Amino acid sequence: GKSNMMDAISFVLGEKTSNLRVKSVKELIHGAPIKQPVATTAQVSAHYIDYNKDGEKQETIFCRRIVGSGTEYRINGKLGAVESIAMKTPKERTAMFEKISGSGELIEEYDKKKQEMLTAEEDTTFSLNKKKGINAERKEARAEKEEAEKYKKLTQDLFDAKLQAQLFKLYYAEQDLKNFEVELKEHNNELEKIKSRKVTVETQLKLKKSEGGKFSREIALKDKDISEKEAEISKKQPLYLKAKQVTQHEIKKMEDANNAYNKHKKNADKQKDEIKDLEKSLIEIQKLAKAYEQEIGESQGQSLHLIGSQMAEYNQLKEMAGKETSEVQTRLDKINREQKGDIANLHQLNQRKLNLESRLKELKEERAQLHQRVKDSCDYIAANEAKLSELNDQHNILNKNVNEANERYNQKCSLLEGVELELGEAKADKNEDARSQERAETVKKLKELYPGVYGRLVDLCEPVHKRYAIAITKVLGKYMDGIVVDTEKTGRECVQYMKEQSLPRETFMPLDTLKIKSTNEQLREIGGSAKLVIDIIKYDPSCIKKALQFSCGNSLVCDTAEEARQVAFRGSERRRTVSIDGTLFEKSGVISGGLGAVKIKAKRWDSKRIDQLKQKRDEYQAELKELQGERRKAPGLSELKSLIQGLEAKLKWTKRDKETIENQTMTRNEREMEVINSKIEEILPDIANFTESIKKREKEVQKIEKEKNVIEDQIFASFCLQIGVQNIRQYEETQLVAQQEKTEKMLQFQKQEGKLQNQIDYLKSCDHTEQMKKLEKKIKESEVEIEKLKIEEKKLLKDIDINLNELDKWRQEIQVMKTNAEKKDADIKEAKKLLNVILKDESSVEKKKSFKERQIEEKRSDRHSLLKQCKMDDITIPFKKGSMNDIEASGNTLSQTDDEMQGSQGSVTYNKENSVIIDYAKLKDEYKKLADEVEIKNVQQELTSTITSLESTISRIVAPNMKAVSRLDEVQNRLKETNDEFENTRKRAKKAKAEYEAIQKERYDKFMDAFEHVSQKIDEIYKELSNNSSAQAFLGPENGDEPYLEGISYNCVAPGKRFRPMDNLSGGEKTVAALALLFAIHSYQPSPFFVLDEIDAALDNTNINRVAKYIKKQTNDHFQCIVISLKDEFYTKVDSVIGVTADPDKDCTTTSTLTLDLTQFPES
Repeated sequence: GKSNMMDAISFVLGEKTSNLRVKSVKELIHGAPIKQPVATTAQVSAHYIDYNKDGEKQETIFCRRIVGSGTEYRINGKLGAVESIAMKTPKERTAMFEKISGSGELIEEYDKKKQEMLTAEEDTTFSLNKKKGINAERKEARAEKEEAEKYKKLTQDLFDAKLQAQLFKLYYAEQDLKNFEVELKEHNNELEKIKSRKVTVETQLKLKKSEGGKFSREIALKDKDISEKEAEISKKQPLYLKAKQVTQHEIKKMEDANNAYNKHKKNADKQKDEIKDLEKSLIEIQKLAKAYEQEIGESQGQSLHLIGSQMAEYNQLKEMAGKETSEVQTRLDKINREQKGDIANLHQLNQRKLNLESRLKELKEERAQLHQRVKDSCDYIAANEAKLSELNDQHNILNKNVNEANERYNQKCSLLEGVELELGEAKADKNEDARSQERAETVKKLKELYPGVYGRLVDLCEPVHKRYAIAITKVLGKYMDGIVVDTEKTGRECVQYMKEQSLPRETFMPLDTLKIKSTNEQLREIGGSAKLVIDIIKYDPSCIKKALQFSCGNSLVCDTAEEARQVAFRGSERRRTVSIDGTLFEKSGVISGGLGAVKIKAKRWDSKRIDQLKQKRDEYQAELKELQGERRKAPGLSELKSLIQGLEAKLKWTKRDKETIENQTMTRNEREMEVINSKIEEILPDIANFTESIKKREKEVQKIEKEKNVIEDQIFASFCLQIGVQNIRQYEETQLVAQQEKTEKMLQFQKQEGKLQNQIDYLKSCDHTEQMKKLEKKIKESEVEIEKLKIEEKKLLKDIDINLNELDKWRQEIQVMKTNAEKKDADIKEAKKLLNVILKDESSVEKKKSFKERQIEEKRSDRHSLLKQCKMDDITIPFKKGSMNDIEASGNTLSQTDDEMQGSQGSVTYNKENSVIIDYAKLKDEYKKLADEVEIKNVQQELTSTITSLESTISRIVAPNMKAVSRLDEVQNRLKETNDEFENTRKRAKKAKAEYEAIQKERYDKFMDAFEHVSQKIDEIYKELSNNSSAQAFLGPENGDEPYLEGISYNCVAPGKRFRPMDNLSGGEKTVAALALLFAIHSYQPSPFFVLDEIDAALDNTNINRVAKYIKKQTNDHFQCIVISLKDEFYTKVDSVIGVTADPDKDCTTTSTLTLDLTQFPES
């Protein structure tokens, strides 16, 4: 309850909410912390009772009420404001002392007096400054009077100087004008002479061009004839080759026919010999047969003939013998049949053997013929392969030549097209090339005049490789066309010459004054593809390296733009780099690409580009003409191809036939021969067996016949005696055997004769005569055809030779014509060169003439400008004839778009002004005798300097006030008034200062009275509260002169401790220090009572006793005090105790108080 009482007192006295143990004022309402407030508002009232001078009681009620989330203050029921007094900062302490001391009551008057003093001082200062200003103005008026007089004199001097300068300029302008007119006349005469020479040279050039055109037309016609002749030769050569091939083919046919004829003739001769031999053998056989018949006839005349009875007997006996010998005869017949069969088989085998041997012989002959055919085929193949190889070589060479000609023709056409395109582009830059040529002539002229001129930088150097051309062009930039000279003097002389000749501007690079940086050798080891630009440039002479170092510096070139960018911006130091495509990276970060203009400019490394292109074009056109002749041989190529294909077909057939003979026919022949030989070998044993068997059987037949003969001899014994023979066999052998032999013999003769006759008939049927006749006819026809072909071949060859001779003759003629044309072209070039020289001379003289005309026009314009300037500046020029009214004042007001009107009006103006004659009597004589341009220039500069100096002086003076006297009187009157005003303001300021110092002293005295009292008391009270004489407490003003304007510091030194700021003291020390200050202030202006809320909270028992003892001591005499405390060490020493407690018996918790007077009880 006691804390609530303290909170209520603090609340009504204006304490902040944060210092009342709550977050918002609503929580001060009873029951609000537990969310059950007894009401929506609460208030605390403090009653203050005082007595006025009359002793009347006055009561003031201070009320603070909770309204919503805020509070309102009321004084005697009326709203008001209560300022919380807190001793937290030095300024707040000062305000508290102002209130305690009563010095605060003087603040308003203090501020008023101070403001009055400041205002008076400001007025005094203003009056003083005004006085000073008027004094300065008076001084200025005096100076103006002097300057007006000086200005008048300077103006006259300036007028005289301007008159002299204008007369000087006009005098020498007229002199220069006269000289220029004389020189212009000389240039006109020279130009007439040059034009006359030009007409003569142009006439000669026209004549030479006409002759050159005639040569060109003759060469073109001759080229056309040569082309036609080459085409004719190209057509005839294949015909000649075909005719030659046909002739060789016909010769081969004739040779084959001759071979066949010889072979048939040989066979026919052999056949005749065989027929003769056969006929001879036939005749011999016929003779033998006839002789045999005669012999048989004679032997029959002498032989034995039987009579009929004997014949009958013979037949009976024969029949009987047959019966008797039937068995033997059967055996004999059987043996004879076997013998006959073996003989037939033997004969068949022999015949077969003969047939096989005959076939073997035929096969051998056939094999020989096949070998001969193979040999002939090999010879034919070898001959035709050689011929085919020759034709293939011819075809390959011709095909190669034609293909190469076509390929080269296409390449040359492509190259010619590129050259024509480049020439077209070059013609698009015709003007640029003309300018370049003109500039080249300028450099050439400068070299002739000044030995120190080396030439253009682009002509003195070149890239080590074409790929660097764009990059180097980009780096060199404007210095690429710079002219390198040895010294600055040479450069200046060249510039002066070019000005005189009205030539375009050029950049000169004097080697003696170029400032270059040394080459950074470390950049050569930077790595990658980076190289110093100067390292990729070839130059001659070596002395121009300095110019290249100046133009390139330490620039680097890289293969790609990305590498160039990395090299440029990598690391702490930036570098100037360029890529091969022309992308330039500056140190500043600016990036520029390789534009088309740079690429075009890079082509200028070759100064003779157009001439070289024209030369290439002529070379390509000449080569195309030559290649056209080679390309015309293409038809002969197809003829050769057909011949080769025909010969290849024949060779293929011959090889196939040869292969067939070798692989099939001869193999079959050999196989058949082997079969025949094997069959013969098989037959021979059979023949031997049959022969041996026949021999054995003949012996057996002889034995059986002997048995038969014995039986027949017995049966025919008597008959034989009768007919007179030894045995019947003699009779039979002589008669029958003879007859049989005769028959057989004649049969043999017939067979042999028939065989021979058949062979003769066969041989006669194989007649070679017809075939030989056909071959003879064919040979004769081939001979005739060959003769025709040879004649045609010779004719074609002759025509080709004639054409070739004519072609060679024409080529020689065209060569002579070309030589003459070249000479004529050289003459034309010389004439053109001479004409160009004349044209250059004409252009140079025309430039000089134009330059002189411009100079005359400029001089006239200068004279006009000078006269107009004199008129505008009111400079009166003395005239012998005319006046200033004759000068046109609007000569330069025409616009640039009215050039023709301006020129005509300018001419009229100049002609009008030419009639004006100036009187130069006022011009000093020494100025009229100058002959050197340097002296004239120096005098003109001197006059100009004089005018400039005078104008500068006049401009610095500023135009003076011509009413300076009246102004000076006015200033003096105002100065007197200002002095009076200054004295009045000074007196007011003195009075205001005295009043301010008085109120300042009064305020100071009141404040310092309270301050000194409190500052003296506080140390005593603090020592008493600390019960230690070493304790110290002191106050200090921040502003010693006027302490009430600044803060007051308060510091304490606790007993036994060193000095520390107030914020670093402990809670108890701060409490003791606060009480000391509170009691010290009370000692100066005592309060009726004190309310102290738990001041002993941070104090220990010792300090509680000391504070309680001090309060008790002070309450006896000086003030009343209410203390809220929970410690018995404190409240046991009070006079009375008031207890605050809750009353739980009521519905709503309320507080109750209990009072106990301790004075009734003795102290223990």
